[in-house]
Amino acid sequence: YQRRVRGCCLLGSEAAPMLAHHIISIWTLSYSLYQHRFGAEVTAVCFGAEVTNPSLQLRWFFREHNIYDTMIGYVNDYIFVFSFAFWRFVPGSYILYRALLDERTDVVIKGGAVILYLISIVFMHGVGKFFFRKYVWKMKKPEEKKVQ
Repeated sequence: YQRRVRGCCLLGSEAAPMLAHHIISIWTLSYSLYQHRFGAEVTAVCFGAEVTNPSLQLRWFFREHNIYDTMIGYVNDYIFVFSFAFWRFVPGSYILYRALLDERTDVVIKGGAVILYLISIVFMHGVGKFFFRKYVWKMKKPEEKKVQ
């Protein structure tokens, strides 16, 4: 994570939500290690946030090798979008709910959980826009132009 954050800051290669994602992740991981508590919760959140990363990396690999606009690229996009939505909002919502209701969870972990969930919503907005732009709106047939 630290390497990604340095890349975000020095190169300006990532948008603010990604930078916030990395900073909050480092913050909650460090706090959990320091307190010797909340390891399972933080690990579950990290897993849910990173489980779709291989599919995301495949997209860039397919682009580099000019196979992105093939059937395998389309299948990978579908897997990415739906697994992203599933992991962030099904188990992710449950983990957030449990963390917020648990009296043993302190305010730092609760705050980190809420912030990461909000960042997930921002990410899902971008992923949804990509998906609709590429696969839903593109599939609609354009109106035929009248020949004059």
